Amino acid sequence: MSSAGDISSPPNRRQPPADARRVHSRLYQLAQDLRHKQEARRRAAAHDVEASRVQQRSSMSWISQEMMRERTSGQFDNYGEMLYAEGLEVAAQRKARVRRHARRSSTWPSPPCRSSGLLDATARGVTHVVRAMWRAGRGPAR
Repeated sequence: MSSAGDISSPPNRRQPPADARRVHSRLYQLAQDLRHKQEARRRAAAHDVEASRVQQRSSMSWISQEMMRERTSGQFDNYGEMLYAEGLEVAAQRKARVRRHARRSSTWPSPPCRSSGLLDATARGVTHVVRAMWRAGRGPAR
């Protein structure tokens, strides 16, 4: 007999047979497996939703992504640094081109022609001839 302080199962309740326990264990295991599969599906769906959001934000084709990867694989930490360096290089090339052009234009006409005034006299003479032709009606053919 059980005493008043005993907390074991009530005396009129019997243990289920072994077959029932096996069925219960199997059903419980199936329910657990089903719950895990559903949770995995939920996580996969949430991941797909997040991936589609990211894809919409950076709608870049795969080839563009590959090109970006190639651009940043050099000596620079990121693409912005590379663009900055390229900009500095282009600015330096532009300044060099302007300097070359200024050097060329300052040497034309040659210094002897400039100092003698020969070019200015020739230009004035040509201008007078052209004006005279226009006045006489013998300008360029129309």
